[in-house]
Amino acid sequence: MLKNKKIAFCINSMEKGGAERVVSILANHFSTNNEVYIITITNKEILYDLNSNINIISLTNNKSIKNGNKLLKKILRIPKIFKRTKELKKANKKYNFDIIISFLPEASFITMLSKPKSKVIISDRNDPKIEYSSKIYNIIMRSLYPKADAYVFQTEDAKKYFEDIIDFSSKKYEIILNPVDERFICNPYKGIREKKIVSVGRLSEQKNFDLLIDAFNIANKEIEDYKLHIYGEGLKRDELQEKITRLGLENKVKLLGVVDDVKSKIYTSSLFVMSSNYEGMPNALIEAMALGVPVISTNCPCGGPKTLIKNNENGILVDVKNKEQLACNIVKVLKDKELREKIGNNASKITELVNPKIINMRWEELIEHII
Repeated sequence: MLKNKKIAFCINSMEKGGAERVVSILANHFSTNNEVYIITITNKEILYDLNSNINIISLTNNKSIKNGNKLLKKILRIPKIFKRTKELKKANKKYNFDIIISFLPEASFITMLSKPKSKVIISDRNDPKIEYSSKIYNIIMRSLYPKADAYVFQTEDAKKYFEDIIDFSSKKYEIILNPVDERFICNPYKGIREKKIVSVGRLSEQKNFDLLIDAFNIANKEIEDYKLHIYGEGLKRDELQEKITRLGLENKVKLLGVVDDVKSKIYTSSLFVMSSNYEGMPNALIEAMALGVPVISTNCPCGGPKTLIKNNENGILVDVKNKEQLACNIVKVLKDKELREKIGNNASKITELVNPKIINMRWEELIEHII
């Protein structure tokens, strides 16, 4: 058991998000026997419950970059990265961390640029082809990442991206799934399910709720009794609402925002659909499967859904951006009770792989190996 170590997690913020939730689970676990720090790049509000003995360090004040151009945003962040690197150097000198675990590109850049004497684990959390698509981010990544001590990837496909960048014959790496929130570990619902399709995620281009709404519009002709509820917020809300209105689906499709108890909203639903263009290891999909809800997901890069789903056994995979295929499978699942029950019951077995106790232990073994 790991004891009496100074463990620091470096991440952009502790707002709602997949990587942030994983950090909260790991930090709470390790804080029982170790001195734990969460270093945030920004000073935004912390939206996860953390043990009171966890130390929070915010590197600098944050002013959001409002320009909508993604490449320009990344370029404008570069000076901030170097400024925050100095702040991280000061923090490390003051607290003398045994290990820093960085989540997401900017946190990893800052960690490596600070040239810490601490051991470093870089944890990549999304599709690297998207994350490092800009030339400047790709150059920084290729320069810095090989210098880390170990790496955590969520899928085999993500690890393959780095094989010509990092010498994995001499560097330790692990492929570790996301831990599911323990609240989602329960028996599948056995009552009559609501005639409701659900999805959860940011209202963003990545999640492609346009695809889901289009597919529902096609399927609606054969499943007239069903409604579609989407939980989440984001920049595309107005655009999506306009689409719903234009298709005449105001009484069928609802954008319900962020909710505190998403479990209760999806537990009794008939189907969960994830329509993303790309994902790392999608927490919302894991949670739906753990609850025993039948699931359909796009087979998107970098392989998270296909890591979780055995097609037609514990869920259904469809091609990215294929609204006709998605609509067809929505109808198939909702009209076939036997298939629905089979994939839902099998989906709940995902907890055998993503139980927090198992995931925490794998992280603990990796840290012990490199410290």
